[in-house]
Amino acid sequence: AAIGFYLLNQRAESDTGGTGAPPQGIWPAPPADPRASASVPGETTPTPTPPPAPAVAQPPSAVTPSTWAPPASEPTHWATPVVASAPVAPAPPKPPVTSVTLAVAAVVVGALFALSQLRDLNLGSSAFFGAFATACGLGLIASAFVGRARPLIPIGLVSLLGLGLAPLVDTTVDGGLGPREYIVTSEDELRPSYEVGGGYIELDLRRLNLTEDRIINVDVGAGYAEIDVPGNTNVRVNAENQFGYVDVFGRDQSGVGSSLSRSAEAGSDGPTLTINVTVTFGSAEVRRG
Repeated sequence: AAIGFYLLNQRAESDTGGTGAPPQGIWPAPPADPRASASVPGETTPTPTPPPAPAVAQPPSAVTPSTWAPPASEPTHWATPVVASAPVAPAPPKPPVTSVTLAVAAVVVGALFALSQLRDLNLGSSAFFGAFATACGLGLIASAFVGRARPLIPIGLVSLLGLGLAPLVDTTVDGGLGPREYIVTSEDELRPSYEVGGGYIELDLRRLNLTEDRIINVDVGAGYAEIDVPGNTNVRVNAENQFGYVDVFGRDQSGVGSSLSRSAEAGSDGPTLTINVTVTFGSAEVRRG
């Protein structure tokens, strides 16, 4: 619905020249009032000399040169000639780069969704955000040669932000919300994986006795993971944190894309428990107890 409203708004702006009103300057201005003054600032309009009054026969004693005055005349105003301006052709409409790019992006995302449903593929949200961001990037490249597509800049930035948050979205949807607590006392109770989309997860393995090598995965979307491992078992931990902090047996690593691998030997050649910890946003702590 939002994309449709945006496309309709773009079409309305192209029809009205982008101002919401018909283009100006197409028809010539109406003729000026000929009675208006045509004097230019800084110039003086010359006043014509009145014609001499006709001579009237009068007695010589009645004619006095000092009493004669010419009839008053109104000032003359010169009208400005009106020149009709040529019609101005409206500017040609710009290519709809933004509209075409959004349409192509919608088609690509829809095709990926249909493919994932028909083929039973787990593409994840990263594929959809990545395809949309790629389409916006191609539209911006095209706008450098044909028209302008400035609205694609904030749209592309939002899609890149969604691409960065895609792992969190996938883990939250798949893992659900916590808190979750697990206390494992036997090898039969040990699961191959433990996960939580958002929240807190606690895994207590201190009472576990292994008879063979085992590998488990602990995935946390956004939150905190606390894992206690047995002290009489060989343990190897591979911890990865995209944004946050990890602490394995007293050694920590923080930052973006941090990872830490450590091993704890029990002093025997017994089975080894390998724990792979992955935290997208948050922290993880592995302790030997």
